Amino acid sequence: DFASVSGGRHLVVTFVMADAEAAQQNAVVRVIGADSDFVYLMCFYHMMTKVHERLKSVPDHLSEQVMADIYDLHFATTSAVYDEQVKQVLTKWSGDEHLVGFQDYFERTWVPSAFWRWQCFHTASGFATTNNPVEQFNRLTKRDYTLRTKHKIGPLVQLLADCCQHQSVIPKPIKEARVKDFRRRDLLLDRTPGRSSIEFLLVSPNPNEVRVLSRGCSRVYLPELGRSR
Repeated sequence: DFASVSGGRHLVVTFVMADAEAAQQNAVVRVIGADSDFVYLMCFYHMMTKVHERLKSVPDHLSEQVMADIYDLHFATTSAVYDEQVKQVLTKWSGDEHLVGFQDYFERTWVPSAFWRWQCFHTASGFATTNNPVEQFNRLTKRDYTLRTKHKIGPLVQLLADCCQHQSVIPKPIKEARVKDFRRRDLLLDRTPGRSSIEFLLVSPNPNEVRVLSRGCSRVYLPELGRSR
């Protein structure tokens, strides 16, 4: 078990993120919830997938507005802000005959339900609001290491150890590509402050330390909205 391989340390879970699957949630609550007071988060990507399915029969211009409203709710800064916004959004949707059915579905499924924590303010700072990266890594593990076959616990632990070792040393091309992209868009540059400026005094003498200056972010195109934000 975990205690035997972790030097006797006790596993304390603070956050759990999953899909809107009641059986999965019940299993987590029974196993982990016995000795951990955790927050059960809803994967925002899977939530939006379900929302897309429900909006297929809604006119495009209304669908885009609904998506924008949900993103605004997702990025609410606090619970109080969200509570106020969701009341306004639900009231607005209920006033359109094309959205009455969707408004009822959204309120029942994503507002007071067991899977209602899909807003950013529930997630710890610096962590993703979707478990897609985990699922992608799970796919890699099955494809390259377990070969989509069942293994006994001994060989499985060795395969997972091999996976961790390999993935820790494999270079990540996406990082190199992002740097090149930043340079191409003139968003990354080297700057040497003048000796008479206050910036010169703030520069670290450590050559391994790099200070980053944000120059603002360009608008991001959202396919589900058909426009940038």
